Amino acid sequence: EIAVQDYALKDIHVLCRAFQWNRHEIQCTNGQLIARDLFASPLPMQFVATRSRLTIDLRPPGGEHWQFRIEWDDTLWHAALIVRAGKMTHFARWLPEMPDHESFPRLTGGKLHGKIKVNGDLNGVTSAGIDLSIDTLAFSDAAGMHAGEDIALSVKSNIEHDARHQHWKWRGDVHWRQGAVFWQP
Repeated sequence: EIAVQDYALKDIHVLCRAFQWNRHEIQCTNGQLIARDLFASPLPMQFVATRSRLTIDLRPPGGEHWQFRIEWDDTLWHAALIVRAGKMTHFARWLPEMPDHESFPRLTGGKLHGKIKVNGDLNGVTSAGIDLSIDTLAFSDAAGMHAGEDIALSVKSNIEHDARHQHWKWRGDVHWRQGAVFWQP
């Protein structure tokens, strides 16, 4: 089980076919991550863990690569998610249900590339940065009245916590590079 604030992922299993453990490091190569709430089938994975760092590499079929890294010391921590050719359809199950869910569009395609960084200290998150691009994004409802195809966009943002004034400062840019959307009024 992995719990992050009020959200918990349960029934997670890691299978390691090649496992190494020495005084400074744990390595799992040629492994599989099984999480029924997240993935339809086991994912090829590997991880390396030390006393101050954890790196997890997931390589689903089709050329995707998802890497999560976290490093920490006594006072600070830094986390990063790096994605290459990640399928946007993985996020479909995490999108909120709408009251009229039959006519609300569903993600049907798209590739995600880029990096999300989060930094923090003992009090929580202090800053974050997003540098992502999405290519060939597509969505549609069952009737075809709300659809988008071949959408390409990039998202860049920096977020900082001002501890003195207890608020967040953020800057962001979204660039729509191509694609079409049809939305029946």
